[in-house]
Amino acid sequence: MKKYIYLLILVGLWFHFYHVGKMNPIGAGVTSVGEPYQGESTMQRIDIDSFEIIPRKSFDVEARILDAERYYFDRKAWLSPMDIIVGWNSLSDESVYQLIDFSLSDRTYSWKNNSPTVDNDEIKRSTANISIIPADNTIADQLDMLKIGQVVNLQGHLVDVERTMHWKWKTSLSREDSGAKAGEILFLQSLEIVEPTLSN
Repeated sequence: MKKYIYLLILVGLWFHFYHVGKMNPIGAGVTSVGEPYQGESTMQRIDIDSFEIIPRKSFDVEARILDAERYYFDRKAWLSPMDIIVGWNSLSDESVYQLIDFSLSDRTYSWKNNSPTVDNDEIKRSTANISIIPADNTIADQLDMLKIGQVVNLQGHLVDVERTMHWKWKTSLSREDSGAKAGEILFLQSLEIVEPTLSN
């Protein structure tokens, strides 16, 4: 009996700390049009504890959240508690992305493509794995409320991160790369949930 109680406790703890909810389906149709915008950054370098935040580009995107994962125990988690996979253009269409199995592991995303309408190159160009560094407690609280399937507008700056002992974590600035070093690191200053408007 005790082992079942322990199991229920573990499941409850996992659900409380790691579970990211999903919004109800809204139907087929593109909800986010256009690639992320990158511009010259006017942000100054910031020191947070033993981390140095080094701005590279300003960043603005309206996109659909395709998957998300919370982090607590890797060495980046204190600074960046969540990664999200976002998609735009055809990859914001519920009828498309629901046929693609996205997964996140160790700050890297991958997918299994079961869609007959998009190829892997389009998935790579129209999705991004973003490690979020919340700019303040308000943004951090908003992250806790995010749901997979929501359309969001994210604004901030793509940054590199350096720490003592020569530890470095660099952001991607490209839409063409893939693999372990292809994720964006976003110092997030504004997060808005967007009411989706479907287009075909």
